Amino acid sequence: MIQRVNGSLAVSRALGDYEYKKAYSRGPCEQLVSPEPEVSVHERLDTEDEFLVLACDGVWDVMSNEALCAYIHSLLQLTDDLVAITNQVIDTCLYKGSKDNMSIVLVVFPAAPKPSEEAQRADRELDETLR
Repeated sequence: MIQRVNGSLAVSRALGDYEYKKAYSRGPCEQLVSPEPEVSVHERLDTEDEFLVLACDGVWDVMSNEALCAYIHSLLQLTDDLVAITNQVIDTCLYKGSKDNMSIVLVVFPAAPKPSEEAQRADRELDETLR
């Protein structure tokens, strides 16, 4: 169950969305939706961290953190074309029935998997089997 502000907005912080900021007696951060970001700083591990994904709720509505990370990990074994990977993610979310707007940013770190002949061959074999 996705929690939404007033049953429609799936975020608690946003720029814009003025219909949730009409309590004129309250400051910007006291509205239903605040413009103040929540910031967490995490130290990145060069040998372990593979990539960073920023995506909107249209993606997260149909894919869990774990599922999306596993999917991107597998796609990185097939190609290093990040545009192709992010397009594939959006297409998959559409196929899964996402009805919300979707955007995704993918930042790849040095520890990310590299395309391999073995993974590409297995993917081709699967495609041929499914045809």
